[in-house]
Formats: sequence, C-alpha cells, structure tokens
Amino acid sequence: MKRLLGLVLCLCLFLGRALAEEPVALEQVEIEGFIGFAVPVGWEAAQLTDEQIEKGVMVAARSKELNFQFVLHFQLMDDSMTVEDYAAAFQEDETYSQVELIENQHGTKIIRFGFADQSLAGFYVPGTYGIMYIFTYFSSDHTPIHMDDPVFAQLMEDSLQAVYLVEAE
Repeated sequence: MKRLLGLVLCLCLFLGRALAEEPVALEQVEIEGFIGFAVPVGWEAAQLTDEQIEKGVMVAARSKELNFQFVLHFQLMDDSMTVEDYAAAFQEDETYSQVELIENQHGTKIIRFGFADQSLAGFYVPGTYGIMYIFTYFSSDHTPIHMDDPVFAQLMEDSLQAVYLVEAE
C-alpha cells in the first residue's frame, strides 16, 4: 500500500510539472514583402524609438509571465558569404557556445545559436534583398538562458519552424 501511495505521489508531481510547462502559444505575423514569423500570443509589444528603428529593430516584445524578451532586427549581409559561410564563422567565434545550421519546414535555412555567456539565444535567417534577420531571446531579469529548458526549447523550435521568406512579386 505504501509503495502504491508513493507511486501515485510521484506520478502527481510529474504530471504537475508537465502541466506547468505548457507550450507557448504562437500567432503568425508577416512583414509584407519580406518575412513571416510567429510571435508568442499575449506578449506585450514595445514601442520602438527612432534610434532603435534606425539600428534595424523591427519588433520588440516581452512576456512578464515567462520572463523572456524577444527582439527581431535586421542587418545587411555580406554578398560574398553564403548561409553556410556565416554558420562556419559563428562556430569559430567564441561568443557562441552553440551554432547549428538547420532547414525548417518551409525550406528556409536557419542558423540557431546560443551565446557562451547564456545572455542571448536565437536564430539568424538569411533573407532576400541581402538582409539577415536576427531573432533574439533573453531573460527580462538577465538570468541565463538555458537552451535545454523545456519551455524555452519549445518556444525556439516552434518559432524557427514558423519562419518563411515572402516571395518577391
């Protein structure tokens, strides 16, 4: 009887933890003529300053509940480099502890990354018109981002799978 009760208690603890880590719900958005991507439902969008916009910031949002912030910005790519070249360069850069070149469900090549100091994680998406889109996630209270955290790992995976490049007409 004691073993059965112990097993039931362990199962309850396991289920309680699993239910507490519900997937982050995402909604699809598109920047017309450029890129489509997913943002977490209910996240608060930040009002961008002129300076942020001039630096290429396109979207900034945060979730008080999850203690994460999200920023999407862009920079111009070096025309002489391929996505594979960028991935190789990032792998050699000690800033990164994790760099992985993947292809998502839309056939978009993406470079997933994590900083060595665990301050940032995210992914690079080489786009059309010589633009590199950079999706970054970081904690609001500056605690480390752990790539193996189940909630964060699911958020990253679902987000990068949702990215697609808008075809030029």
